[in-house]
Amino acid sequence: PYAAESAFFDRVPAAKDSDPSRIPLIVAVSRHEPRKGIDVLLQALARLRSAGVRFRAHLAGGGPLLAENRALASRLALDDCVTIEGVVPDVRALLDAADVLVLPSREEQSGSLAILEGLQAGAAVVASAVDGLLEDLTDGHDALLTRPNDPAHLAATLERVLTEEPLRRELQKGARATFDARFSAAPFSAADRKSVV
Repeated sequence: PYAAESAFFDRVPAAKDSDPSRIPLIVAVSRHEPRKGIDVLLQALARLRSAGVRFRAHLAGGGPLLAENRALASRLALDDCVTIEGVVPDVRALLDAADVLVLPSREEQSGSLAILEGLQAGAAVVASAVDGLLEDLTDGHDALLTRPNDPAHLAATLERVLTEEPLRRELQKGARATFDARFSAAPFSAADRKSVV
């Protein structure tokens, strides 16, 4: 078992705004490096924009490909709907505002703390079906899983979550339930006590 540091703070996720006129917010918290697939996400967002899907996106995180991904976003004409902020000292407010958390990894070495924090914030999760994430997420319950390195599939999956509000609400509810059951302080501490006994 593992947990994010935020699991040890008593935080209740803010209620997600259900105003249909509000443009949904996609958040990605990830390093800009090849295995994280931020370029795949940007290509998927360009497809969404071309299809007329309304969204805002905020990408947080540093890394060696940060400048390259900013340039790609500009080439894809995403500057007016995508913010690539770089390193953010505290992502909690950003995650609390997120309607959707996306992690488009090509591969993961193990689990993802960003995913755990997104589950805690009650965001609908869209993530690649790769080792490390498959062990933590259940497709259709707390996340929608996508084929890695496939912008078209990622775009189609994001479009479902953005345009089907009942689906998004169910995923948000499932995300928080998974966090409470598996990744909050109580199950982590209980597992730690068992390993000591």
